[in-house]
Amino acid sequence: MTKQEAIINRRIDQALMKYAAPYLAGQPCRVKFRKPAAKGFNASVHNSLDGIPEVNLTPDMDPERTLKSYLHELGHVRAGHLDKAGKMHDMPPDSNPVYWNNINWQNEAQADAWRDQWLKYGRKHAKAADTETQGILYALVDYYKTKTN
Repeated sequence: MTKQEAIINRRIDQALMKYAAPYLAGQPCRVKFRKPAAKGFNASVHNSLDGIPEVNLTPDMDPERTLKSYLHELGHVRAGHLDKAGKMHDMPPDSNPVYWNNINWQNEAQADAWRDQWLKYGRKHAKAADTETQGILYALVDYYKTKTN
């Protein structure tokens, strides 16, 4: 794959992640490719001021890490972890210190379980696509579109 093809595929992956997010989350959801406010983290999710969950992913991570982080953060939304969370405005990257002792590890395990379930299903049902991310996301969107019709 040429450098130009890799750039194009990354942009397609990002567009597909934005499109697929509401299907996976089970509700409206935004995806932004920007470093999260949570200091030291590569991905995060929070409720924006209008109450819509927003996933922030550090740009230019390895594609596999980006996909796993994306699915993990959407797992938080699907599991309902943001249902009672407050709303936040966009904060500058690395501006919000997060302390490891404040993390709810049970919620993290649930988000990981959603990620793992989606990866397993997506890999099993992926059709030929330009990238692994595209194949997995096409399979997952097809699943949720079929499930809701």
